[in-house]
Order: sequence, then structure tokens, then C-alpha cells
Amino acid sequence: MLRDTIVDNQEEARGSETHLKNGPDMKPIRFSIRTLLFATTCLALIIAGLMWLTKDYRERRQAEERLRSTGAVYAYVNEERLASVVFNQPIASKELGKVKSIERVELQGFAVDDSTLERLCALEKVDSLMVQSCTLVDAAALSRLEQIPKLRWLLFWNTPISDEAVEALSKLQRLEGLSFRNTKMTPAGLTKLQEAMPGVKIDSRP
Repeated sequence: MLRDTIVDNQEEARGSETHLKNGPDMKPIRFSIRTLLFATTCLALIIAGLMWLTKDYRERRQAEERLRSTGAVYAYVNEERLASVVFNQPIASKELGKVKSIERVELQGFAVDDSTLERLCALEKVDSLMVQSCTLVDAAALSRLEQIPKLRWLLFWNTPISDEAVEALSKLQRLEGLSFRNTKMTPAGLTKLQEAMPGVKIDSRP
């Protein structure tokens, strides 16, 4: 009986050895190789994506720096490469007109003169212009904004624009909206402006 037990144990050991050589160990090896290949591919894609994002981020920051060099106190370029800028002083740089990606402009706290309006008219993609806490040297000169082909929204906030600007503003027929906040526009002036621009939404609040 002892002999039979020894024989059985030897056969079981040989079977285990054969199982170890030819059995399930091969599957984990094949699985590990596939996993490694998959992980390597994913890592390569992640690295490529990070490189692209880094390049995109760097180029957008360079574009913002270029805008600030024209006198903008604030500049932001979004992922679509469209820019928003804020000026707190008259726009003097002619370089601004070479930047074709500006979509939104805000003027803050200075006297808007003919030179500034001239620089604005060179911006082909601007669709929104806010004039905030500014004075207007010549309200009649606002008609020049008609030269901005894509201008759709014009906002005057905390700016003493008055009924004298009605005639000039009424020439901006491509506008979709006009907004007045804390201005000197009178109800009569607003009514006249709305009659001259029936397709434009005009909003006025104290």
C-alpha cells in the first residue's frame, strides 16, 4: 500500500510538472503582452495629446501677449483662437488691425476719440463692443462703427451718451442689439432710435 501511495505521488508530481510546463502559464503571458501593447498605445496617445495641448496653450498665450503689446490691459484667446480684449486707454497702436481674431472689445474709463474709433474699424471679426465708464469726444463719429462688418452688439454702460448720438447710431443697421445703462438717453431719444432701427433690440436701464 505504501508503494502504491509513492507511485501515485510520483505520477501526481509528474502531472503537475507537465501542467506547469504546458498549461495555464502561457495564457497569462499572452494576456500580459496584449495588456502591455494596449497600455503602450494609450500612453503614446496621451503623450501626443499633451504635446498638442501644450503647443496650443503656448500659441494662445503668445497671441495674448501680442494683444497686450498693442495697449490692451486684458487679453484672452479661447480654444477657437477668437480673442477678447479690454482697453483702459485710447487705442494708438496700428498693430491692432493686423490681429484678425478679435471678437469682443471692451473700452473702460477713457475718452473715446476718432483715433480709437479708427483702430476699431479695422477689426473685421468684432461682434461685440462695450463702452463702459467712458466719455465720447464726438458722438456723431459713432457712425464710423458701421465699417465693422460683423458688429452685432453695442453696449454703453455708465457712459454719458445722449440723444445727440441717435442719428449716428441709427446708421448701424446691422446691429442686433443696443444696450444702455446709466446714460443720458431720454425716452424720446430711445423712441426715435427704435423707430429708426425697427429690427434692433434696444434695452435701456437706469
